[in-house]
Amino acid sequence: MNIAIHDENFNGELTKTVNARELHEWLENKDHFSTWIKDRISQYGFVEGGDFVVIRETPKNSSGGRPATDYYISLDMAKELSMVERNEKGKEARQYFIDCERQAKSNVVAFNPDDPAQLRGLLVNYAERTEIAEARVVELEPRAEAYDRLEASDGSVTPRVAAKMLDFPERKFTKWLEVNSWAFRQGRVLQGYAGRRKQGYLEHEPRTFIDGMGEERTTMQMKVTPKGLARLAKVLPREGGAA
Repeated sequence: MNIAIHDENFNGELTKTVNARELHEWLENKDHFSTWIKDRISQYGFVEGGDFVVIRETPKNSSGGRPATDYYISLDMAKELSMVERNEKGKEARQYFIDCERQAKSNVVAFNPDDPAQLRGLLVNYAERTEIAEARVVELEPRAEAYDRLEASDGSVTPRVAAKMLDFPERKFTKWLEVNSWAFRQGRVLQGYAGRRKQGYLEHEPRTFIDGMGEERTTMQMKVTPKGLARLAKVLPREGGAA
């Protein structure tokens, strides 16, 4: 597999991306590209500027015509789109993107204290670690212990289990997730917003089942990560507050 990796500007941040049209061709999906990408964006809640950017190019020939529209998608989005294809092409593509991420992370540049860009990155990292630390230092000791326990949880859990762990009524919990822009309904299925998944609070896992017609189907099941549990333990009691 040889899909080119591009650097694109996502809201001021350079992000590793691939051309969705090239991925669609590789996956050999039978849907028209425009239909496929728009359906996937709608179905899984991907966000422009956070998961992908749209680039429209004016036709080069003199006869005019409609501008070509290309979607450059993050490697995380590319992995998810590959996974839901449920075929060997999808598995191969997903592994390729994982390898690309691993290689990018291994190309670590030595820290230069005179480089403003590196200093900004260091400050952002420090701010993130400070926020995590502050989440553990709370006014009431029992709640602080609860955060530590939740962040140390093994693996992600379904919303039903999360509600039980957080001692919150399940219906009220799922409604809170929708109202506070953590999740949305895709039909009757709860799906996490891409922004919350990018923050590491939620994730999607494929779930295969047999429908009423006896056919095998796969949907993406939303789960709450340990980091998401710790965050929810902090914000859930604040009815109507910012999450």
